[in-house]
Amino acid sequence: MRMDRQSATRLIAAGASVGLAAVGVRLARAWRSADLGGAPTLIVGGSRGLGLALAKEFGKHGARLAICARDADELEEARRTLTGQGYETLVIRGDATNRSDAQGIVAQVVSHYGRVDILVNVASIIAVGPALGMTLDDLDRVMGENFWSTANMIYAALPGMVERHAGRIVNIASIGGKVSVPHLLSYSTAKFAVVGFSEGLRA
Repeated sequence: MRMDRQSATRLIAAGASVGLAAVGVRLARAWRSADLGGAPTLIVGGSRGLGLALAKEFGKHGARLAICARDADELEEARRTLTGQGYETLVIRGDATNRSDAQGIVAQVVSHYGRVDILVNVASIIAVGPALGMTLDDLDRVMGENFWSTANMIYAALPGMVERHAGRIVNIASIGGKVSVPHLLSYSTAKFAVVGFSEGLRA
């Protein structure tokens, strides 16, 4: 069956989104029986989509939430949703692709809650197109959003965790970090980087 480029693009993007959703469901199930006992939990990209769904799940298990994103309106809507369900929530507007912003985000959580017990890196974008239709600037942008935001946040939060000998980091990668497919070259490159960084850090 032949498929035009627009239909193929929609199908690829939908497939990637389904992969992300599946990761979120598995993560939520893993925490289903957990009692997080007020653990300060920072979710990067927590104002919508999978990030907001995870915030609700962590809140349900007793975490004290901090969510960050760049869009002030989305953050406020998320705050209303989460506090309306009874979850203590700190919202922080910031850009995790910027190293000083990442440091500032963590500093605000530490100032408010005293520490970061759990860091969840969800923020991500998908750029779809043939390799020759994408530029190195496109690759830079996707690497910034999908990999460097994760690395920046980890380097901001990790020293405090190491000092306390406690803490957990969750990086959302999706199937794009395991299988590279046409038209998602920049996305897969960034997600492979997240997987390699995560596995090396854990080791």
